[in-house]
Amino acid sequence: MGALLTVPSGLDIESVADGYEADISANLVYANFFNASAKLKRNLVDGGSLATVVGAPPVAGEFAEVGQSNYINTNIPSPAGDFTLILAAKPTDNDQTGWHISSRNAAEETGIWLYRADFAPDRLTAGAYTDNGGVIASDTLVGPTGVLTEGVPFCAALRYNATTRVRRLTMLTAGSETTDTLAYAMPVSADNLLIGRSIDGTSSGGTGVAAAFIYDAELDDTDLATQYAQIKAAMAVVGITV
Repeated sequence: MGALLTVPSGLDIESVADGYEADISANLVYANFFNASAKLKRNLVDGGSLATVVGAPPVAGEFAEVGQSNYINTNIPSPAGDFTLILAAKPTDNDQTGWHISSRNAAEETGIWLYRADFAPDRLTAGAYTDNGGVIASDTLVGPTGVLTEGVPFCAALRYNATTRVRRLTMLTAGSETTDTLAYAMPVSADNLLIGRSIDGTSSGGTGVAAAFIYDAELDDTDLATQYAQIKAAMAVVGITV
């Protein structure tokens, strides 16, 4: 019989907790909830690399405001094979392009990105640099998915299978998905995954990030739904629906 743990009213449980157990923990390399400035560098994966904060992303209401001058370097290398990125965020300025997660080696033109395109209506989309028979070219997801409303939180996942080259962008909150197949495999970027900074050095912002999870594997639909349910429940505790 297990012991009953009673949490006193008003206790900041994160101030005393020493770990985090994701429901889907296999192949998880990075996880964080960005609910306090002092916690932006942490990686909740046991033994995982800590992030580096560039600038000073302000935090308000569980969201860290990221952009071109204030962003997070996860210190997680750009994926070399299958991957899954899960993000809980919200647009805070629909007049700016919001770069959520990206990596880019400018000299080699390699990398991936997940961002909000600022057109009417605003939608989430993804892209990558692909090796077209020795020529590197940009390949953006055909058909951005999910209508994004300024100030309204959402949760999304980008998955990629390096063998089949199938790329899937799932708007978990809305239950919609866009899928395409890359003609060529993506070259591996030498850069880390960044949260909030654009791939090309242009101005970006208007993004509040609440949580990010990075897997070096493609989660199947069942595992993705399980992990989304945990993230959704965690955000609901602080009154946020994703």
